[in-house]
Amino acid sequence: MSETELPSKEPEVWVNRGNVLLLKGQYQEAVKAYDQALTLNASYEVAKTNRMIAASALKGMPAAKTSTGKPGGTEGGLFEKFSKWLKG
Repeated sequence: MSETELPSKEPEVWVNRGNVLLLKGQYQEAVKAYDQALTLNASYEVAKTNRMIAASALKGMPAAKTSTGKPGGTEGGLFEKFSKWLKG
């Protein structure tokens, strides 16, 4: 079983996995996890939004990285806020 193959049919499990991968900077794997969540529930807005964030980071979009190349966007950017929210 690969890292993204969880024996779950619950989209929340896949979103949580995607969130962990996103915070670890494993954007491609995060996108796959969010895709799995969306396969189980195509209208899951959290999965759609988080997938967009991971895909932007994967493509190196300016909103996803700082000038140092680290995730976070501009000070107070969406990715940074999301990361802080996930970390509690």
